[in-house]
Amino acid sequence: MRHIRSCLLTVTLGCVLPACGSDKDTTAPPAPRLEIVESPTTLERVVIRGTAEPGATIVMSGAEAFEPAEITADPFSAEFRVVATLKKDALNTLSFAAKDLAGNTSQTTELKVEQEVGHGSPSALKVDLFVNGASSAAQDPVRLAAGDTLRVAAQATDHAGHVLERALAVSTNIPNVFVAGPEVSNIRVAGTYFIGVSVAGSSLATSRSVTVTPGKTSQIALELTPQEVTAGTPVRISAVAKDEFGNAVPVDAIGFGSSPELAQTYTPPCSSMAFKQGFLDSQRFVVYDLSGAPNHELVLTARSGEVSASASLRVNPAAAARFAPLAASDCSRGDSFAFTDASWQHALSSSVSVAAGGSLYYRYGVVDAYGNPTTGPVHVVTSAPSAQVVDDGVSGVGQVTHLATAGAYNVSAYIAGVTTPAVRTFSVDVAAARSAAVFSSSSVASPGDTVYAFATIKDAFGNVVACPNGAVEASLLEILPSPASGVSGGAVTCSAGVFQRAFAFTSSGTYTLTTTYKDAGLVSASSFVTVLGIDATPPSVSVSNLRVNGVLCVPSGTPSACSVARGDTVELDLVGDDNVALSELEYSAFFQTTGTLRTRSVLQASDAALPAVVHFSFNVPGSVLPEDVALVGLAIDSSGNRKTTAVQLLRVELFGTFGRTATVVASGGSINGPSDIAFNAAGDMFIANDGDQNLVEVAHGSSASFVFSSYNRASRYIEVAESGDVYLTDAARITRVSAAGSSVVNYLSLASGTTQGLSILASSVAKGTLDASAASDGSTVTVASQVFELDSASDGCANGRVCVAPGTTTNNAALTAAINAQNVSVQASLDAGSGKIVLAAKSAGEAGNSLTLSTSGMVVSGATLTQGHAEELVLGQTNDSKIYRLPETLTPTAAITANHGMFDVGGTQRGVAVSDMTTVTGLAARNLYLYLIDGQNAGNLRAYHAVDASSPNQVFSMSSGGGQNFGTLYDVELVPSSSSSACLLVSDETQGKIYSVDTRDPMNTAPAVHLVASGLSEPRGLAYHAGQLYVADRALNAVIRITPTADTSDCF
Repeated sequence: MRHIRSCLLTVTLGCVLPACGSDKDTTAPPAPRLEIVESPTTLERVVIRGTAEPGATIVMSGAEAFEPAEITADPFSAEFRVVATLKKDALNTLSFAAKDLAGNTSQTTELKVEQEVGHGSPSALKVDLFVNGASSAAQDPVRLAAGDTLRVAAQATDHAGHVLERALAVSTNIPNVFVAGPEVSNIRVAGTYFIGVSVAGSSLATSRSVTVTPGKTSQIALELTPQEVTAGTPVRISAVAKDEFGNAVPVDAIGFGSSPELAQTYTPPCSSMAFKQGFLDSQRFVVYDLSGAPNHELVLTARSGEVSASASLRVNPAAAARFAPLAASDCSRGDSFAFTDASWQHALSSSVSVAAGGSLYYRYGVVDAYGNPTTGPVHVVTSAPSAQVVDDGVSGVGQVTHLATAGAYNVSAYIAGVTTPAVRTFSVDVAAARSAAVFSSSSVASPGDTVYAFATIKDAFGNVVACPNGAVEASLLEILPSPASGVSGGAVTCSAGVFQRAFAFTSSGTYTLTTTYKDAGLVSASSFVTVLGIDATPPSVSVSNLRVNGVLCVPSGTPSACSVARGDTVELDLVGDDNVALSELEYSAFFQTTGTLRTRSVLQASDAALPAVVHFSFNVPGSVLPEDVALVGLAIDSSGNRKTTAVQLLRVELFGTFGRTATVVASGGSINGPSDIAFNAAGDMFIANDGDQNLVEVAHGSSASFVFSSYNRASRYIEVAESGDVYLTDAARITRVSAAGSSVVNYLSLASGTTQGLSILASSVAKGTLDASAASDGSTVTVASQVFELDSASDGCANGRVCVAPGTTTNNAALTAAINAQNVSVQASLDAGSGKIVLAAKSAGEAGNSLTLSTSGMVVSGATLTQGHAEELVLGQTNDSKIYRLPETLTPTAAITANHGMFDVGGTQRGVAVSDMTTVTGLAARNLYLYLIDGQNAGNLRAYHAVDASSPNQVFSMSSGGGQNFGTLYDVELVPSSSSSACLLVSDETQGKIYSVDTRDPMNTAPAVHLVASGLSEPRGLAYHAGQLYVADRALNAVIRITPTADTSDCF
């Protein structure tokens, strides 16, 4: 500057003297002045400002770098600015000097700047907590009591440990406290919490754990759940000691008491059972005896030290359980139900009677199971007809009114929910006589006739006055004729309340027979008898020319009867005669199953010729069921004398059974639209009741029906398995109903189509024979893996074998006993005829290879068992051409799969029957004969033969036979036989017929067909049971049993 100024000065003066340019500047410029820079600093680059001689070059050192690297002080303001890059985490000594244009350098100005990476940034936070002013630095967690105050002392430092003056925030999760700066107050809730401290403007935070403990016990929280119970019901007790803020305070124990104080054990009156009552433990309280609790109220108290709490408990009597004992001290005297006088105050004796028209009063007390008095409700009934019971059920008193009919009765008092009533007997006596009635055995008589007068005496309620003990005295009752001449009378007698006297009339005239009863007032009545000197002889009448549909009836059967059917026309002649004249001829026939009366009367002219013959006819009702109907004729002569014919029975036979007997075994009531029937092993009948869509059971030997409420589906076919479970088809599924009806499950469902015929293929056991009669010593036979050796015991049996010593018996008998003694899976027995061993597996499905034999010269026959088989269901359906075989034990599944055994019969089907002829020795597979109705042509019957699951071969296909053209066939049923199906029965629902098909030769391609029954309405399902055929007739709402007789020429 000086030089410049100088130069400038020089230029200004125009100095050209050599001396101006030759003076040498040797004066150093002043040292630079620097502005203060913050130190220490976290900045990596700092701005340094200063001043120096104008135009001087600033010489810099001590930093990692300067920017710009060279700088000159402003020639006018003398200021300079430079950015220095500091050395990290180090003390940077920055040196600055000014160098003028003459090269003179000033003294150095140093600037020390300490660079710290973390300087000024909070890196550590120390927290101390003061409880009620005392430091708790050494505690972790910090412990304080509810109600204490807490002050937070916190200090933030940076990386170098410098204390930072930063704002600190205090937080906590202690409920409902007040936080004011570092002060935390209103601490009331016990628990473990935290005190958090954070540094404003940074993420640095920390916390201290604090435990707030309860204060001193100041209260007890006592709760009863519920607060109102019945006797014998425990109450849950909750008793918790708490401080003034409600915190639970741990205490060694809480004591309990009750007011009034209860006995620890209680035995109810008339009981030997003792009950523990009071405090069962610290959590349960129970009361059985309410006698010491006024108004059923108790107060329970909980106490800890000097602090206590109480709660009220109401205990009501339990449900009424019995009538109170008459006397608690004498339980043998019975209960408190007793007849009383009208005030209900005084009990009457045990023998109580009341006159007709009177009322009966009673009282009772009711207690719960523990003997506490309570109120019913009590329901009182009486067996007295038309009587009324007036009782509110709770007051303990009542009366029986409107007692009108004499007799012995009882009053029964029932406590709700208690099955055994209190029963008291009483009698209603006949009241005072109020009326008399008399009638004679005939109102018209002839001289010489005897007429009886009968009289009854009744009270105002129609009760008949009883006969006196001994003879009827005139002072009690008289029956007198008027006039007294022309008539004589016998003694008055009495029987069963009816007084009678015989009168013999000798003269004609009109007589009055008057009865007078003299006890307790006079009552009388009269009847009249006219004695005529004319005819008293009854007419004669008989049935003649009885015809059915024009054919003369020839009675048959036992009892003897004429057979008729629905709609038949019955004709008869009534032949009547009399010694004077006839006035009327009539007939009557009552059909009980329809409630239909057929009757007609024809009046006769007094001068009509005798004997008179009247022709009658009527039709049998169209809805009648089989029954015997009594046909009776009646003739009345001109004197009123009457005469009936002997009973002629008409036997309603709906069906032509061709020598067989048809009987309706179930009809009406719960039977509605039956579609099929089946029987279990016990003979109980199950009906697929399609009309009401339910299942009905008729127990063996009973006519009553039981409806399974658990089953409510339409149904077509039904079968009962060996287990007793019932299977029914409806629409596209099979439903299984357990034997008890408690379980109803979908056994199987079809993906499409509908289920049709259903049959049971019975289980079988493996079987065979063995003849060891000629076996030699040492021969062996293996049964179910057990080796038996015939041995005389002289040389012993090999290891593991069972020795069989024939001794004096045959080999077969000894071997039979040895097999059964080993309890193997095969049962052995001796055939009485052949003496051979008969072998049979003990369970169905046993394999046929369970018997092997080594001969050793032994003569044998049937040396292997045939195959046994488990029970199966055989199902027909309309989805495809297959007949499905399903194991009875199949787990219910959604649909039929290819895994189920099946026959392909080339078309859909309905009604299925199957038989098994597995009798050939050594044949392991089932030898099956399958019978079905064509699902496309329901008038076509087909039969197939198959060995087990192989493709079936058709045996026959027919739509007629025996002169019968089939209509719509519904079901097929096999009459079982030991070798094969002997007879096939088929129902024709449209023609009302049952056919038999002779399958005794199962391979006959043209079996004989016979008509078993006709005249049914809509026969559907068939079931063969105990030698008889059962038919479900849907239209008749009935099940008909057809019993074969020995003279039937066909297979049934």
